[in-house]
Parts: sequence; structure tokens; C-alpha cells
Amino acid sequence: MKRGTKLIAASALALAMAVGSVTAANATTEYVGGGTWQYWVDYGTDTNYSGYYHGSAYHRASVSNGTGTVREYANAGSWARAMQSAAAWGNKAYWWKE
Repeated sequence: MKRGTKLIAASALALAMAVGSVTAANATTEYVGGGTWQYWVDYGTDTNYSGYYHGSAYHRASVSNGTGTVREYANAGSWARAMQSAAAWGNKAYWWKE
């Protein structure tokens, strides 16, 4: 089992305060666990997002914001996409695969 996590709120909040909003255009993409992981916090749309794609394994994308966690699972060849309201801090994004 592989798993990854990123604490994304601190820098996103600082950037949002500096320029007004963090958008999906500022999404981070990483190639981890043999798949593709995208994540971001967008304070303009109040969204904490994690998406993970894996071509050959059952997998999951998750987000948490200090008040709860959302997990979305997907079969091989499909995107797992998890979204929830962004918090002022503590937003996290995760990926996992079997």
C-alpha cells in the first residue's frame, strides 16, 4: 500500500492573501505511486481538491480540512476526485493505491 500527503494551506493562504486567490491554474501535479496526482486549495471558489489517476490499480484521492475528511475511490483507468470546502488553514490532500 502506498500513500502520500501534502499540507497545502499555509503557502496557499499566504499566496491568496498576497494576490487575492489561488486557482486551479496553480494546481500542483506530481507523478507518484505509478500514477498522476493533482491537488490545490482555491479560496476564490472555497475548494480543497485532490485527484489521483492510476492506470492499473484500485486507488483513492482524499482531502481533509480539520473538520472532516472526504475520500473518493476509483478503479484502474479512472480518476478518483475528492473535494470539500476549504478551511482557513489545515487543508490537506492525499493519494493512495493498492
